[in-house]
Amino acid sequence: MLQKEFGIENGLASTITWSDMLKKHPDLKLPKIRVPKAGKAEGEEVDLSPDEFFVLILDIATGTGTFLVETIEVIFQHLQAKWAKHGLQGMPIIRHTALRTPQFKDYWNAYVPAALLPRLYGYELMMAPYTIAHMKLALKFSEINARLGQADYLFKFEGRAHIYLTNTLEPPSGFQEQEFAEFFPALAHEAAAVNAVKRAKRFTVVMGNPPYSNYGQLNRIPFILDLLEDYKRGLNEKKINIDDDFIKFTRFAHWSIARTGVGCLGFITNNTYLDGVTHRQMRKSLMDDFQSIRILNLHGDSRKGEVTPEGLPDENVFDIQQGVAIGLFVRSANAKPKSVSYQDLWGERAEKYSRLAGEKTGAESWAILKPEQPYYFAVPKDFSGDDEYKIFVPLTEVLVEQNTGVQTKRDELFIDIEKQALASRFQDIAKHSRDQAYLKRTYNLEDSSGWSVSKLAGLSFREQAIVRVLYRPFDIRWLYFDSRALGRARESTMRHMIAGKNLGLITLRLNGTGKDFVCLATRHVIEKGSLPRGNYSLFPLYLFDDESKARQLGLGDAARPNFGAAFLRKLNSHVPRASLTPEDIFHYAYGVFHSPGYRRRYAEFLKIDFPRLPLTGNLELFRALARLGGDLVALHLLESPKLDKPITDFIGGRNPEAEKISWSKNTVWLDKAQTTGFKGVREDVWNFHIGGYQVCEKWLKDRKGRTLTKDDLAHYQKIVIALSETSRLMKEIDALIEKNGGWPLK
Repeated sequence: MLQKEFGIENGLASTITWSDMLKKHPDLKLPKIRVPKAGKAEGEEVDLSPDEFFVLILDIATGTGTFLVETIEVIFQHLQAKWAKHGLQGMPIIRHTALRTPQFKDYWNAYVPAALLPRLYGYELMMAPYTIAHMKLALKFSEINARLGQADYLFKFEGRAHIYLTNTLEPPSGFQEQEFAEFFPALAHEAAAVNAVKRAKRFTVVMGNPPYSNYGQLNRIPFILDLLEDYKRGLNEKKINIDDDFIKFTRFAHWSIARTGVGCLGFITNNTYLDGVTHRQMRKSLMDDFQSIRILNLHGDSRKGEVTPEGLPDENVFDIQQGVAIGLFVRSANAKPKSVSYQDLWGERAEKYSRLAGEKTGAESWAILKPEQPYYFAVPKDFSGDDEYKIFVPLTEVLVEQNTGVQTKRDELFIDIEKQALASRFQDIAKHSRDQAYLKRTYNLEDSSGWSVSKLAGLSFREQAIVRVLYRPFDIRWLYFDSRALGRARESTMRHMIAGKNLGLITLRLNGTGKDFVCLATRHVIEKGSLPRGNYSLFPLYLFDDESKARQLGLGDAARPNFGAAFLRKLNSHVPRASLTPEDIFHYAYGVFHSPGYRRRYAEFLKIDFPRLPLTGNLELFRALARLGGDLVALHLLESPKLDKPITDFIGGRNPEAEKISWSKNTVWLDKAQTTGFKGVREDVWNFHIGGYQVCEKWLKDRKGRTLTKDDLAHYQKIVIALSETSRLMKEIDALIEKNGGWPLK
């Protein structure tokens, strides 16, 4: 890539200095470095020496040195081919006058210490991989020597391989002597060496596979956090998910190339930054600073259940769940036009390896993207219906108060299937609330980020604190709701739901794939993971003035609808609002959001924000959609009279245990021998997913080892009816909309 971008055409980039490049590229400027100066801890800023090599390579998370070893192999093969093609001429660093008939190995032996090893650098934090990386480089050169027929040859290299034990994300310290030099001279020497590199070297090639670790408390280094602010500027988000380590390493690499002024950045990373809404400023910043960007999306996200466009298995290139992508970024010296190109790579792992190794070429071509504000997506998007969709009302203006679910931080402590078990547990906790050692020992508790056992100190048991919680789809459990003890209670919103008489809408703002858009109704508080694969929000229909009124039975004067004033004005301009109840409006929205046509037509928009609600001026259509939406709400709350007539038969003995859950021959089996289960469960009902959650399977799996009660069996049979009816009603909603003119609603 450097050859193409910077006109290095003779294949001998190793010998080119900054002085050579300055002559060829007048727009190029020497980077600045810092050198020691008496009395100044940070030294003096001066120009980089023009005699420095232009191509300097850094692997910023080198691990065991895999990328550097492969770099050596690529350079070896490239130069072998070039020198074979052009003869053994044109190498100004070689002075072998004593050799009458020099061979390739002679040139290679001189080239490695003079112009290869001085240009390869790696940073690694962990001692074990750091040590292995040094060994692997030595083994690689030994292996190449063996190929050249000189197994015993040792390069005469003054110095060391430039792999350093350091945290990449830490800046160099000052020029003063290391305080621990007397006690740990080896570490002091290593620190001094890498500090000199960080201050005085400017890299034109930065590469690597940085760690993926989405824990905000890791690497809280002021230097990188300050740089990271460029990726967060102006986002105006409640939660900015830009704390993953791979983003910190990307920001460091971005900064490293920027201070050099030119260069290439090549990473294989988590692929969430390509289309994540909170990553939009990150994408814009990269697009502002790099003239050429190429993205090869390797997909393979098992958490999203990714499959190929043909519906075949799509596997990850690594043994991880998170999808990955290769990003290549080039910063040029001149202001050439920007270019962002993209390609997908789908399929099984072996096929992806073959394609990446160049053994199998595909017919796919690079798609040229035109990223636009405000999101600057680095994947292809179809926003052709943007003008139409923007007319719809944002859900946050329909139902104003909303928040994400309760985050207990200790589900096994605060949540239980059995109310009495939960009550007994917290009666005991209240009794020993000041004895942290007892609580840790008895309930296997440890302090962690966001929660500590001290939160239970002084807790007094309150029966009314035990409330219903939607833990997973159709899985309602008991929660001890005490805002002082929970990790994040979201009390400002959840207090409106604790009476169990309200109605709430659950949906997701950032729906990754767009395929599994979810909208679910509840009467209860929701747990953060109530719907998997996302951070879902709850929108209450009614708001109560205080907690005591929220606990009253019925709504009456104690509640007011959670509708926004602007939405009500717009609704009134379409249909006479006086003829509608708050439930009618809620049911209408629920019906619209369950239209498969709506989900397909506006899939791209549903990936990046809460849904928008189209309004119809046809009162008859409004009421018909509200009726179907109301039927769905009743089913999902398990309140519909249709649930009283089971469509399945339970076969087996009394008190069955959930042992091994499987499905075959329209029967959900509970045991390995397949003698006990629910007969009459269609395959499409068995496979029904809500947000990636396979309801019929997971509800039972979450009760593995538990003896199912009579109520459990009845509850499961109601779930089967609810899912079966949901499929039918969703089709009916689409047919109704099509009959009345289709999308957008008239």
